[in-house]
Amino acid sequence: MLAAVVTDGLLGIALVPVLGMYYIILQYYRHCSRELKRIESVTKSPIFSHFAESLNGLESLRAYEYQATFMQQHVLDLDTNHRAFFLSNGANRWLSMRLELVGGTLTLMTSILLILTRTKEEAAIAGTGLTHLY
Repeated sequence: MLAAVVTDGLLGIALVPVLGMYYIILQYYRHCSRELKRIESVTKSPIFSHFAESLNGLESLRAYEYQATFMQQHVLDLDTNHRAFFLSNGANRWLSMRLELVGGTLTLMTSILLILTRTKEEAAIAGTGLTHLY
């Protein structure tokens, strides 16, 4: 049954919009993800440089009692970096949800086509095909 739907070309016609949606979503995600990775890298650099400066001037920091000031600056740098990290993580979740939606759409289209072209003899094959599709 599933092979008959594929050979008839009905599923091929249904695949065109699904593949188009995949492409549009991935292009949008790729541009956003690239910028978010760049921002995350830019905000990570001050963390390492500030930490290295703190280690190099540890005696001076303790002598002038600047530990709290440097600790506050370090926490601010970490917060800035974590903002970019959380945005990147949110973009990954966004992509995951959209791709699951498109995959569900493909399963729905396949189910509709199997229902429209059903026969009693091939119902088991259709069920097996749907089970292994998604």
